[in-house]
Amino acid sequence: MTKKPTIAETTNEMLSTEYFRRFSKEDNVPEEQHIKVFYETASAPSATVAAEYLRLTRGVSVSAGALAAAVRRGELTAYKIGNSLHFAPVDLDTWLESRKVGA
Repeated sequence: MTKKPTIAETTNEMLSTEYFRRFSKEDNVPEEQHIKVFYETASAPSATVAAEYLRLTRGVSVSAGALAAAVRRGELTAYKIGNSLHFAPVDLDTWLESRKVGA
């Protein structure tokens, strides 16, 4: 099983992304702390938003259907709340890393 990336491994890369800017930030909260909170929580409230996260932060185009199918196959972790899937960015990054092929 692929190890989940740590905050230290990903935060600096994500500081410049647009995804985390959608969440309001208190005045005295450093940007890194703000991102850390949302990186480890289910802050992508649908497969569509999860696909947008991967596009904005990783430059990878994945359809919402492909993400939902990965959840059904047990390849990707998500939270099912009602009829909706909610994704933690750290789980999306881990899943994406598990899809690597080649050298």
